[in-house]
Amino acid sequence: MQGSNINTEKYWDDKFRDTSVFRKHPFGNIIRIIKEFKPAPQEVVDLGCALGDFQAVLKENFPAARIIGVDFSSKALQRCREKHPEMEWVKTELSDLAIFEDSSVDVVTIIETLEHLDSPEKTIAEIYRILRKGGIGLVSVPKARKKKEPEHVNEWKTEKEFGSFIEKTKFGKSCLFRKHGRARLFKWLNLAAVLIKK
Repeated sequence: MQGSNINTEKYWDDKFRDTSVFRKHPFGNIIRIIKEFKPAPQEVVDLGCALGDFQAVLKENFPAARIIGVDFSSKALQRCREKHPEMEWVKTELSDLAIFEDSSVDVVTIIETLEHLDSPEKTIAEIYRILRKGGIGLVSVPKARKKKEPEHVNEWKTEKEFGSFIEKTKFGKSCLFRKHGRARLFKWLNLAAVLIKK
């Protein structure tokens, strides 16, 4: 997989350069899931924050929380800082979150990003490390399509398949699924997993 992944910083810098709104997901679903498990989080870290659209929604719903957007694209973070200078933005690879201390965060989200990463298991391991006991990781990935997306270097077809991937991590079997995304012909197009650090 290494070397064939088109998801380089330059690739995403070019995509973010002229885009005004990047993420058009139904964020209300994600907020509802967070509130179900952590109604008043102290910190929410969003991995793969893109242009910060979700951070604005997070701040509206959790005004007392510290909201931190993380991405590896310099262009995306520059745009985030211009658009939302009151929020925190961090540049780093998602598989190395050394900027966060162990057991220091209540909620970590990674929405439609894990499928782009060469080593998704390393990112899940980092989410586990930085979460406090009782904290949640909310991971949403698109279900694999018949026609493979060139940006997607990882694909999961079903909840069972994605759950098996999570079971091999330190989260083990503490993976619960919730509805998220848009439905087409009564089938949800996303797999949304809540990972609980016990």
